[in-house]
Amino acid sequence: MTSLVDQYVGATAYDVSGNKIGKIHKLFVDGRSREPRWAEVHTGLFRTSQALIPLTGSRQEGRAVTLTVSKAAVKDAPTVQVGEGITVDDADRLSRHYRLDEPQPEAPDPPAPHSTALDIASAAAGMGGTAVNTAAWNPPEPAENQHPDMFEEPEPTR
Repeated sequence: MTSLVDQYVGATAYDVSGNKIGKIHKLFVDGRSREPRWAEVHTGLFRTSQALIPLTGSRQEGRAVTLTVSKAAVKDAPTVQVGEGITVDDADRLSRHYRLDEPQPEAPDPPAPHSTALDIASAAAGMGGTAVNTAAWNPPEPAENQHPDMFEEPEPTR
């Protein structure tokens, strides 16, 4: 059976309209119910920004999670320093920001997975006319004790 951490950490978060927000880096669960409540997501082109997103009402399927909030709301969310958890004050501030006390729209189904190889081949075909000799780079499998989103490139062979 897959753990909650395995289901969420490394998954891509999408807003209520299907816009990509970023990769989930940390998961925060309710201390009593053990239900996922918040996630830290890395956003931006180089994943240098981070925000806390509410998981209440979200849908998780495969490596995708859709939320009930907009990408703009995530971008404007208050900055919260998380160590081992989220304080009650921070949770209240975030709940007010995301208006979690108001009725939320239903999270749509996560987007269907797509093939990176197809995207690269399509782009190459559009630029050069054909997609001959194009291949997608697949990262190596992470070591047992390595986070799935972090891997070390092998040393180049000479």
